[in-house]
Amino acid sequence: MEIAELAEVVQQKISELCANTIAGLERGERPKALDFVPLARLKILVGFYAPELRSHIEQIENVWKEVGNSIAVVLMAPTLDRPQQQQLNLKFLQALRDIKEACNHFTEAAAESAQRRLGYKP
Repeated sequence: MEIAELAEVVQQKISELCANTIAGLERGERPKALDFVPLARLKILVGFYAPELRSHIEQIENVWKEVGNSIAVVLMAPTLDRPQQQQLNLKFLQALRDIKEACNHFTEAAAESAQRRLGYKP
């Protein structure tokens, strides 16, 4: 159960970061301090308790890396013109969709794995 809850927290934190960064770009602000995203803990738990879910963790990590790359662009650029902002906004919007999809797939796979382990057959 903790694995599914952590996946939800990861999705929430990454989604908040993307949404807040989009809003900040529109106001000409830099991203605020990042909240802790418990992805490492989720990865450890999956490795220990549910290694069959590793491919799903990799999908989540890939989205997180893309978000990190986009945040780096925002932080490193002295100024961003409107086309650059729009391009970054699209990347953050894509990440919002991708993280939701990756975490939903992860949660579904975790539920199926738990059912198999418990011998549940619908």
